[in-house]
Amino acid sequence: MVKKCHDNYNKTLENIGIPINIIIFTNMNYNIIKDEKTLLDFIEWLPKLKSNEQYYISLLARRKYDKSGIIKTEKAVLSRATATKDWLYQKIKKMEIEMGSYTIGEYSIPEESMALYIHPNPRCMKKATFETSKQLLVNIENSNFLNPKTVAFNAIQNSIGRTIYMDFDFDVEKNDQNLEELINKTYEIVGDSFTIIETRGGYHVLVNVSYLNSKYYKLWFNDMVIITIGGIKADRTKDLLLPVVGCVQGDFVPTFKIKYK
Repeated sequence: MVKKCHDNYNKTLENIGIPINIIIFTNMNYNIIKDEKTLLDFIEWLPKLKSNEQYYISLLARRKYDKSGIIKTEKAVLSRATATKDWLYQKIKKMEIEMGSYTIGEYSIPEESMALYIHPNPRCMKKATFETSKQLLVNIENSNFLNPKTVAFNAIQNSIGRTIYMDFDFDVEKNDQNLEELINKTYEIVGDSFTIIETRGGYHVLVNVSYLNSKYYKLWFNDMVIITIGGIKADRTKDLLLPVVGCVQGDFVPTFKIKYK
């Protein structure tokens, strides 16, 4: 098994023109966690869960990060999991399997094409259980025997427990001027009820709706969606998958820029 994983990884290296004789395999594993301290800080920042809630995380291979040319679709799901806050770090750590074990066909997926995502809004396990059961019965009726595990994870991802954060994704050039403008404009709209995370492609602004002052609550969403930074508005909003702070996102590591609430 070890030799097969290494052979797969060697094929990937050869495919992107890297001589395999410069690689020494010494119990190598994928490095999903890039900054442990920052990740633990991120987990602490996440909202506390109710008894029927868990967080949903997904490790993806992204074509736009891939330099090897082996990823033909926009994204490929490599691993998915759910966890409470107490177990989130361990669940992520378990994704750091032996190098070469994540594959597409006969090729190993390079770590540089991977990204770990989370829904910062908790998922409702009760709602997900009902949705999974309903979809499985529909599949049986239609003789569509999709993997039940896939059905369950899809139901979990779509089963929002509470909407705590509204996420605004700004794919803008990352510089001090744009960041300062984004902070100032967001503060004018929602006060200090927001967090900004820098990602590979720009900034995610997460507005904590549970902390919004009543004087901001009525019109804040309409004002947020028209914010323009460097001539660009947020291209996606609401309940998004968020790159996990302190973990792999292609050749970048997401980090907090402003952390209020």
